[in-house]
Amino acid sequence: MKIVKCLFIVVMVFLQGCASKATRYNTDLKLPQLMEWVVDPAADAIFDSVSWVSNESGVIEKSPKTDEEWDQLKSHAAILIESGNLLMLDGRALDKGDWFKFARALSVAGQKTLDSIIAHDKDELFKNGSMMDTVCENCHLKYAYPQ
Repeated sequence: MKIVKCLFIVVMVFLQGCASKATRYNTDLKLPQLMEWVVDPAADAIFDSVSWVSNESGVIEKSPKTDEEWDQLKSHAAILIESGNLLMLDGRALDKGDWFKFARALSVAGQKTLDSIIAHDKDELFKNGSMMDTVCENCHLKYAYPQ
């Protein structure tokens, strides 16, 4: 019976080792590259999607008009939702406190943005894009800008 218990323990330790190797992610893409190549372009597309400009001729509104324009924004919002997860991976996360809070907030803002895109609601898109901008700026104030 002792041999069976020992064998069981050895097998469980072996399997645990296999499981931990299987859950490792490739985080070779460094944080500045992830931000510049993935997060920033997606966020900029959201931020630039709705605006109002006032001039001598009146107010000029910019917002998605066609299904194709709205569909393109879905991809950008989805990238931002998942970017929050990417920022929390071991090898990228700068800490498990505020960094995780900001990363989760990015995902939440991305989801709300996606919801407004699916609803074709430009006012909510603007509101949620502004929320996302605030999340990004607060994170940058803590982690990115020189102190």
